[in-house]
Amino acid sequence: MLPDGAPLLFRLLAETGCRVSEGLGLTRECVGEGLALIKHQLARDGSLAPLKTARSRRQIEITGGLAAELRLAGGERIFDMTFRGTDSRSSSSDCKAASR
Repeated sequence: MLPDGAPLLFRLLAETGCRVSEGLGLTRECVGEGLALIKHQLARDGSLAPLKTARSRRQIEITGGLAAELRLAGGERIFDMTFRGTDSRSSSSDCKAASR
């Protein structure tokens, strides 16, 4: 079973080409009219972390419809999900609703 925000996350990833960790790290303040600012990523422990390089920080054009949906979704963090794998060396991680 997929978490509630998965379809919107998949849409964001498909429309922008951003990495999964960048999409999961998106906050409401990073979404404007037709733009998403990628300025941090979601770490495996569920916290927001800096991007790996300064060049990774960027603005990505998004459709007005996607921007509206992102602003309406979630709380401060748009996606309340985190990574879950069998161990830190796992090459395949899946999304799981964060337990709070």
